[in-house]
Amino acid sequence: MPEATEEVWVLGGLGKRLDHVITNLLIAAGLPDSLRIGFEDDAQWIRRVTRACPFEAEPPAGSLLSLWPVPGAEGVRSTGLRWNLEGVAMGPGAELGQSNRVEGPVRVTVERGCLFAWTPV
Repeated sequence: MPEATEEVWVLGGLGKRLDHVITNLLIAAGLPDSLRIGFEDDAQWIRRVTRACPFEAEPPAGSLLSLWPVPGAEGVRSTGLRWNLEGVAMGPGAELGQSNRVEGPVRVTVERGCLFAWTPV
């Protein structure tokens, strides 16, 4: 599996217009898997998860963490969440991952596709 070699941080990309946020996520989903991509503002952050860029973080225990399959992901695995995933497909008509709870250090991986991890600050 290739390692992420470059990072892209989008500041101001989670503004007040939902149409812009969705467009920003769709653009990020289409970029090369090896780019580590994050969005941040004062209230929340989002990290893109691909095969080359697993998600690892230590949000406070009890905090929310949602996984948004944009456009979709297969072989999704997670640890450190109240409801962990074990090799599932995520996307429209499949698993979704809204409002999970952090129980410890979090790790999310995907075998194919892309998803975004979201949490409030």
